[in-house]
Amino acid sequence: MTWLQSAGSTTDDLWTHRPQPTPLKTLFARRGLGFGLTCDVDKFTSRNQDIIRRECSMFTGENMVSLVRTQATEGVWTANTQKAVYDFAVANSIGQRNASHLIWHQTNPAWFDAITTASALRAKLNAHIPVVMNELPQLAGWNVVNEVIHTVDNQPGGWRNTSIYQAFGANWPSEWFKFARTVAPTAELAWTDNHAIEDATSAAFDAVKAAIIWALDDGAPINSFGAQMHLETPVRNASAAQMVDRLGQIAALGLDIRLTEADVSDGSDYVWRLSTRRVDQVAHVESLLGPIFAQVPAVKSLNFWTVTDSESWLNGFLSPRTDGLRGEYSPFGRDGIIKPEWWAMFERITRP
Repeated sequence: MTWLQSAGSTTDDLWTHRPQPTPLKTLFARRGLGFGLTCDVDKFTSRNQDIIRRECSMFTGENMVSLVRTQATEGVWTANTQKAVYDFAVANSIGQRNASHLIWHQTNPAWFDAITTASALRAKLNAHIPVVMNELPQLAGWNVVNEVIHTVDNQPGGWRNTSIYQAFGANWPSEWFKFARTVAPTAELAWTDNHAIEDATSAAFDAVKAAIIWALDDGAPINSFGAQMHLETPVRNASAAQMVDRLGQIAALGLDIRLTEADVSDGSDYVWRLSTRRVDQVAHVESLLGPIFAQVPAVKSLNFWTVTDSESWLNGFLSPRTDGLRGEYSPFGRDGIIKPEWWAMFERITRP
C-alpha cells in the first residue's frame, strides 16, 4: 500500500510511519498562495518546528504580541518570550504575517479592561503598539484589530461591547490603523474578524463590511481582511456561494483576503461519524475552499490556527466527543503526520 492509498482508512496506524508527501507550501505555491500554521511558544517542540520548516511558506506566532504577555502588570514590561518563535521563522526564511493581534479583547489584562476613559486607553495603546511592532521588524503583516464585531452584544452597528468600545464608541479601529502605519510604514495591516464569512447567517458580515467601509472612508490604511475560517458543519456554515459572494464584496473594497484561523470543529455537538469522519470533514472543507480558491483571486493565503490536532485551542473549548475519541481539527494528526485525505484534497484544489 502506498502512502496515498491509505487515504481511505480511518485509523492512525496506517500512516504514522509513512514517508512525507510533497510539502503543502509547494502545492499552494502552484496557485500563488501562501500556506501557514500557527504555534505558541509553549508548544514549540522540535517536532512542530520540523513541520513548520517543511510545510510552511508563512507562519503566525499565536498571541505573540498581546498585552497580557508583555505587560500583565500595569507599567511592568516583561521580555516577550514569543520572540523565540519569531527568531526561528527569520532564521528559516519563513514569511511571518498576522502576529496574533495588536488589539484583541481576549488578551487584555484586567488592569487594561478597567480603564474607562479614552485618553487613558489611548496612552496605553500608544505605548504598547510601537514596542511590540519595533521588536519584530521583519514581520510582513500585522492584525491591527481582531473580532471587534459581535452582533449578539446588541450594540448599534454590531460592535463588540468592550472597554475600548465603551471609551471610544463606534468605528474606533480607524485610529489604530493610522497609528500602526506610522510605526510600520510598509507592513500589511489587516482587519480580522470571525463569523463574517463562515456563518450561515449574514448579520456579522453586514456589520463587518459596514465598519470597514467607514474606516476606509475615514482614511484608515487597511490592506487586507483576515477572514476567520472556523468551519463547523454544512448546516452551520454558509454555503460556498455565500462565502464566495461575501469575500468578493470585501475584495471589491480594494482589500486582499487572508483566510486565517482555519480549523474544523469536532466535539459532542458536531456529528462527524467515526467511520467516515476524516472523509466527511475533508469533503466539507473542499466544498468551500475549492470554489473560494477558484473564484476569489484576492485570496492570498490559508493559515491553520494550530500545527497539529494536539495543539488546537479547540481541545479545551469544545465538549469532548461522546464516543470518547479525541477531536480532529486540522490537516496534521497528533502523530505529526499529515492525514492523507487532507493532503489529497489540497493537491486537488491547488492545481493551476
